[in-house]
Amino acid sequence: MATDSASLLDKDPTAKFVLQQRKKVFIFMDVYEKGDLLEHIRSKGPFPESRAKNYFRQLVSALQYLHGMDVSHRDLKCENVLLASKDSIKITDFGFARMCRDGHGNRILSDTFCGSTAYAAPEIIQGMSYNPKMYDVWSLGCILYIMLAASMPFDDTNVKKMLIAQMSHDISYPTRCGSTISQAAKDLVG
Repeated sequence: MATDSASLLDKDPTAKFVLQQRKKVFIFMDVYEKGDLLEHIRSKGPFPESRAKNYFRQLVSALQYLHGMDVSHRDLKCENVLLASKDSIKITDFGFARMCRDGHGNRILSDTFCGSTAYAAPEIIQGMSYNPKMYDVWSLGCILYIMLAASMPFDDTNVKKMLIAQMSHDISYPTRCGSTISQAAKDLVG
């Protein structure tokens, strides 16, 4: 049981303590009173650009730290970004995280389809080997779009159509967004 608890703590650094009793696992974490990013956007709508910028800056900083340690998350999505008071965020759910270099320092490509289709880069959907760090960067762009538009950048109900839209960089914004999103933010997304 101790091994199971230790491995759970290793996979999710947001967990403070793990207790396993028979078939139940209890994970003790900090409280994130604002829930996850997607839940917040669904209830309150898109963020003003200044607030999205603040959260995005934190996400980029966290990802820069992970990538600097040669770790890729591979499941970045709004549901895995927790919101705390004082407008701070924390990334959670490291179940698909992996090292990006082998023991000799050589870059390792990934072949595993993991994460969520709506946040997946085109090469992943095509079943190609991919750079896991670049997958994280693609997912960051999806998260930024969602923060600004309160909708998904690509419709994943039809994966073939989604892939075509991704490959042609066909990104449009809901009309309700109007002129609330600056051209600089749109350029950053894609």
